[in-house]
Amino acid sequence: SRRKLAGWGVVKKCIDDDIAAAPVLERFAQDHAQVLAQCQEQFRGPEAARITTCVVTAHAPEGAGAHR
Repeated sequence: SRRKLAGWGVVKKCIDDDIAAAPVLERFAQDHAQVLAQCQEQFRGPEAARITTCVVTAHAPEGAGAHR
């Protein structure tokens, strides 16, 4: 029972992340169409959150996040 609940929580989080990523991807389409297309090619299917991360990572300055 506990595993089932944890599994559904993970699924719900993934769906929520993809829903939240949709408007961000629309903005990226305007300013970063080429990078967005490359990321969409890399992550085919319903992977909006991963595509968003891909585009953001592609535009992050070198070394960004190294201090995290």
